[in-house]
This record gives sequence, C-alpha cells and structure tokens, in this order.
Amino acid sequence: MNDEWNILMQEAETGTWFQSEEAWRFYCACTEWMTPFHTEVRRGKRAVGMVTGYISKERRQWKQRLSCRAIIFGGPLLAKDATIEEVKRLLRETEAEIQRLSEGRVIYIETRNFVDLRKWREAFEACGWEYRRHYDIHVDCRDGEAMWGRIHESKKRAITHAGVEVERSRGVGDINQWYSLLEELYKKKVHRPLWPKAFFEKAIEMNIGELLLVHDEGGKVIGGMFVVKDERRVYEWYVVGPVPATYAGLRYAVETGKETFDFMGAGEPGKPYGVRDFKMQFGGELKEPGRWIHICKKGYYRLGEIVYGILR
Repeated sequence: MNDEWNILMQEAETGTWFQSEEAWRFYCACTEWMTPFHTEVRRGKRAVGMVTGYISKERRQWKQRLSCRAIIFGGPLLAKDATIEEVKRLLRETEAEIQRLSEGRVIYIETRNFVDLRKWREAFEACGWEYRRHYDIHVDCRDGEAMWGRIHESKKRAITHAGVEVERSRGVGDINQWYSLLEELYKKKVHRPLWPKAFFEKAIEMNIGELLLVHDEGGKVIGGMFVVKDERRVYEWYVVGPVPATYAGLRYAVETGKETFDFMGAGEPGKPYGVRDFKMQFGGELKEPGRWIHICKKGYYRLGEIVYGILR
C-alpha cells in the first residue's frame, strides 16, 4: 500500500475501507460497471484529504440520463487537522474531476457517511452541499460474550435453533446460489439497482472482503453476507437470508479482532423503517453520520425522483 495513503487511513477519524487504496484498486477493476475517481489535497508534501468514489453506469440510456450519480462511500478521508479551506478545495476539485470524467452528465454527488463529518460542515455548505439526516447502526464487537449478551432474545433463539452452518466462501463457484437469493430480494422488496454477479466474482478473485455463506442441513445455501473490513471495522455491504446470516457478520468481526460491526445504513429519522428495527435487535447503537448531497442538475434530479418513486 502507498505509505502516505496508509498513514492517512490510520490517523484520520474519517477513515473507512471505502476510502482505502484497496477500495480504489477494486473500483479500477470494475470499470465495466462504474467510472472510478480519486482526488486529493496537500499541505506542502503531506496529503491532508482524499476522496475516492465512483460514477454510476446504467445500461439503459434513459436511466443514465435520469440517475447518473457519483457516490462517495464513507465520505472524504480527512486528516484530523484538515482546515475548512483545505476541505473546500478538496470538494471543488472532486466536483470538477467528476464532471470531467462524466462529460458533465452527473446529476448529483452524494457522500454516504459512516462517520460524522459535521466538523467540516462549513466547508460543505460553502461548496453548495446539503446535509441530510441518515442513521447507521454500530455494534461493539470487542468482547464476543458481551456482544452476544446485547442481542435480543428472539434473535438469539433464531440463531441457536436454526440448525444451519456458516462458512466462508471457497471461491467464485459459491456465489451462484447466494447471488440468486440476493437478486430475488432486490427485485421483490428492495427495488434498487444491484451489481451484476460478475461484480462479486471480481471481488472474490481480488480477495476483496469475504462472502459468509449460510447452509441448511442439506448443504444448500439459504443466505449469506458479503463484508469488507479495515483496521477497525467490518462493514455489511450486502446480506440476504435468515437471522444467522446477519449474525455471521458480527461473529466475523469478533473473530478478526475488529472493534465494530457497521450495518452501513439504517434509514432516515422520523420515517418508519422495518430494516432498522430488525438491525437494532442485534445490540447495536444508533448513530447519525448523515449524508451530504450536491445537486448538479436540479431539473433532472427532481424528474428522476418522480420517475423512480413511481417505479418503486
């Protein structure tokens, strides 16, 4: 790993796997489905801020026109002493790079935060970004017994009486059954875009993250979770299946010595959300890292909201 990038990852309060050099290499290997971008600002010879993300690629032309977006998972990677002016410069250079790569097609840019960035709120607002409230749930995994003790009794029963086995994927061949379940879930309930199976095959080939599979007594895959991790956390990127599929991620965090399991999103405050209610039963703490959004084309953005609202 680039030493400078690694040092900033270790020291920054905002560091997550999604802003790591490993994530950047993975994005660069997935150009069939995304256009990756990376920007940084320096103070002399020292990097004090970086942004790593991707621009969506929709296969259908009408979808591309209505939903071309740039996503910054985890938000910017910022040194603790990054100044407001330095963050402003990073945000402006990021927007310019995104528009250059997309030839001006990007409708909006969004940070999906896993940490609180409001320390630099002044910089975001000065650059035309809007803060939107959004929850996340973090589970303390430093002590496995204590973590188990915080889980709701109904979920404990579902885990202990399920009669299933959990194992790590042995290769791309294990993805097929799991992906079929995930694809069905997204079509029937989630109603949001899903990466093709080849995306997950690429991740396994590159040793990005881990696919934790849940088998029934006959050996059939009935669920599982795809996770990634950094020095501090394990992140639930995609999950499908019964309660043990979710618990597999928490156990993986304990077994790999991580401090926190991050559910990667729990909906908006004030809006009923069954997924949040389900996740909270695993003993986590509700956080509000929020999201920052910069709308580049307001007309297309509003039209896209209407169209996708109808489709959902």
